Amino acid sequence: MHWLDNLPPLTPEAREAMESFRPGPVFDLLGMCVDRVEAGHSWLSLPFKVELTHGGGIVQGGIITALADAAIAFAVRSVIDGSQQDQTSIDLKMNFIRPVAKGAMRAEGWLIHQGRRTVVGEAMVFNEQGKPVAKCLSSVMLLDAGYMPSHPHEQSGK
Repeated sequence: MHWLDNLPPLTPEAREAMESFRPGPVFDLLGMCVDRVEAGHSWLSLPFKVELTHGGGIVQGGIITALADAAIAFAVRSVIDGSQQDQTSIDLKMNFIRPVAKGAMRAEGWLIHQGRRTVVGEAMVFNEQGKPVAKCLSSVMLLDAGYMPSHPHEQSGK
């Protein structure tokens, strides 16, 4: 039995709010999609675009990292009160397993520890054949809501 098994399930309203939440402009710029969110768990996807590749035609590692980081962030967001707390990554380790030169990627993120001020999560990124692309381990610091400035797009309503 894992501690995540004891988390209450998300209400349909909370799940809908999580799946429609956009953490900032980069999420939309890259084209990330939230496919599903459960308590302490998330599934995201990213369609392939040539603009996400480096000169060798392979998806740039930072893009894969951004997808893994977002999957963990959504898993964290599912267990905190977003009106009272915010979050920021404080440590992140990536292991790249295979390159991606075509096809969508998907990421699954889950929590392995939740403390009072920090959360530790993992994510796996897969290619469209379901083969592993990368593994991520991240520590996330929980912050009081309002600690981080809001995005200009949130202030202007765009």
